[in-house]
Amino acid sequence: MRNAGRAREHLLFANALVGLLIAAAAWSGCRGSARRAADGHGEADAGPPSEVVALLRDLAAKEDAYRAEFATYLSTGTEGTYWPSEIPRTGIEVDDSSVPQKLKELGFRPLAKVWCGYVVVAGPAGSAEGMGPIGRRVFRDAIPEDDWYYVVGRCDQDGNPEVDTVCALSSASAALECTDIGR
Repeated sequence: MRNAGRAREHLLFANALVGLLIAAAAWSGCRGSARRAADGHGEADAGPPSEVVALLRDLAAKEDAYRAEFATYLSTGTEGTYWPSEIPRTGIEVDDSSVPQKLKELGFRPLAKVWCGYVVVAGPAGSAEGMGPIGRRVFRDAIPEDDWYYVVGRCDQDGNPEVDTVCALSSASAALECTDIGR
């Protein structure tokens, strides 16, 4: 019973920390998008790149908390099954009713508007089953020896229908990896 109490304490601390990170990222992103618009280098309502950083870190923290409680990671889909399903260009309004059930199980609550699509892919130790090309890249083509997950954010930051920016964060590394890929 003491372990359950300690797990709840860790979960509360992780959620508070993630909340602070999201608030800081949103504040700095808003300042950056306004500055880009004032300089003529972008639109004021263009989604700040900090959204993907904040939400991927939030999802990673929630995956770790989920595993602490249930002894497994939760997969919300496969690569290519992003939420929202259409990668937004100018941001779309979201509310709790539009969030898929598996993301809700993680405790994922996005801001009122999102500019990227998200998915969490997870699997058991010693297996790469279900891991897509992005996962293979973040795990350096190695089969993880422990249970694993990676979170992916796919964004259309430039309006080019041929290229998206994809960022990923994994259970193996706290380093965020981003690259441009074709559709």
